[in-house]
Amino acid sequence: MPSAVLAKHAGPLALPNLDVEASVRANFFRAGAESSGAAAGSREEALVNETASFLELLLAGSIAHEVAAAPGGFLTPDQEGEEELVRLIEAWVGRSLIAILSDAVRYLRIDVSKSGAKDWLPLTTVTRRVRSVLDACPIDEIEQCAATLGLEDWGHRARVAFDGLQAFLFRTDERCVEQLRIAGSAYARGHISVDEVATLLAVHPVDALAMLDQGGFHRSLELIEMGDDASAKVYERMRADRLSRPRAFEPSAEMVARDVVASERIEGVDARRWIPREGL
Repeated sequence: MPSAVLAKHAGPLALPNLDVEASVRANFFRAGAESSGAAAGSREEALVNETASFLELLLAGSIAHEVAAAPGGFLTPDQEGEEELVRLIEAWVGRSLIAILSDAVRYLRIDVSKSGAKDWLPLTTVTRRVRSVLDACPIDEIEQCAATLGLEDWGHRARVAFDGLQAFLFRTDERCVEQLRIAGSAYARGHISVDEVATLLAVHPVDALAMLDQGGFHRSLELIEMGDDASAKVYERMRADRLSRPRAFEPSAEMVARDVVASERIEGVDARRWIPREGL
């Protein structure tokens, strides 16, 4: 489809139609299944391609509905503010909207020419649909499948879109908002750790930390500051660790992952695509 036609419909997107969603969700059950042969590899590649394309399109449509529902939002029924919406979607997905729609045409066989402006769905309906998709999507298996096939870029795209949809829920789903408020308040008082917040919210610790920061949940210096006794214990553990290594220092997978995440924060580079998530 020519770019001009795609661009014409790169405004407020309808969500992927239910037939497309049903097909993608049915494929979720194939993720992680043991298979072999050229045909199996082709099916697994299609699974990765379709999942990433679907999640990106769903994220784009969800953001469009969120903006349309916002009080005083810049999007109106006559499509004013379309350029701002496109920039917002591209910032969240990390790809151009033209590329998102092109993949929807290629891998999901969606007719983008019929996906222009439509009546907006209630945001609560969109939220329920996104929550249902995330509950069904085996994102870890999708990433592993992508890595096995040498499609790390596609696996990373699926993860970014998945994480973006999770963030969407924590902005629009009252249940998720309340969970974040309770967990954030407990964290700010020093009652639970970031890892425990991540477990409660079912997100990655790095994402949990970002949510806490965006939600304004911060600990006071008194809670952060390490006392003399605690510092002495840390130094003692470090000394014992060094003395227990007669040869060259051999970092653990956990320590390497921590260094990668620290470098990511310093450099502003999303390095998670190159390391196993279970190692973070």
